[in-house]
This record gives sequence, C-alpha cells and structure tokens, in this order.
Amino acid sequence: MVHLNSAKYLKVGKKLWVDRAFSQGVLNGIYSFHASAAAYMEYWNNSFGNEKEISQRQVWKAFIHESIHMVAKPSGVNFISLDGLSIIALTEEAFARLGENGKIHASHNRSCLGCAWPCGGAQNSLPNESATVKMVVIDGIVMGPQVMHN
Repeated sequence: MVHLNSAKYLKVGKKLWVDRAFSQGVLNGIYSFHASAAAYMEYWNNSFGNEKEISQRQVWKAFIHESIHMVAKPSGVNFISLDGLSIIALTEEAFARLGENGKIHASHNRSCLGCAWPCGGAQNSLPNESATVKMVVIDGIVMGPQVMHN
C-alpha cells in the first residue's frame, strides 16, 4: 500500500476507504478531546451510523494512517507498505522508516504551551516535579495542550 501525500482516501478495512476529512476528524478528536477509538466509534455510529457503521479497529487504523501522513508529508516521503499489515506492524514499519534515531522530524522546533519538557530532543528523565502543566477543562472535557510552531 502506498501512503501518497496527496491521497484523498485511506484504506481502513478490507473494503472500507475513508476520505481525509474523516481521518483528520479522528486525529483531531483523539488529540483534542482525548477521545478513545471506542468513544469516536460510538460518536460516529450514533451520529451517522444509519448509512455505514464503523468499528473501533477502523477508527484506530484511520488514526494511524493519518498520523503516518502527518509525519511523512513534511519530509516529502511517500511511505510504502504491504497491504493487509496489522496495525502494530504498520506502526513499527512507519517508525523504522520515518524516525531517525528515535526522533520524528515533525516534532522539531515545536513546543506545547506550558510544557514541562525543553524543546528539541528525547528526554531520559522526568521533568522537574514542580513544573506547571496547564490544561483547560470545559464541561468536563480536558482540552489538551496547544502546539506552538517555533
């Protein structure tokens, strides 16, 4: 399977393809609302399931595919993998091809507002215990950190 940076659809099941708006929605929902794949599946099926219900596995595969695309696109790499790989095998292969010594280039020169980690490298220890972590709770939903591009 080729993960073209210009792909408009992603294969998330044996016969199910989703558009990039769906996969980006999954990625944003999981990151922004700290939703699980099961919660996103339930949301989707309750909202739109009368046309086509999706499984938790298909939601997670959309998340993995969109994440791979997000990492591969800035580097100009069209990631190629075998069709039918398990989610674990696909993730391992993507990290092996797109990661460099345990670092992913998409994270370079980025930081999170209120982040306790210094920007620019892998950490081998925990941050200072007195460091402040900022999160916002809106109607019981924890909204994650904002990513700042340096």
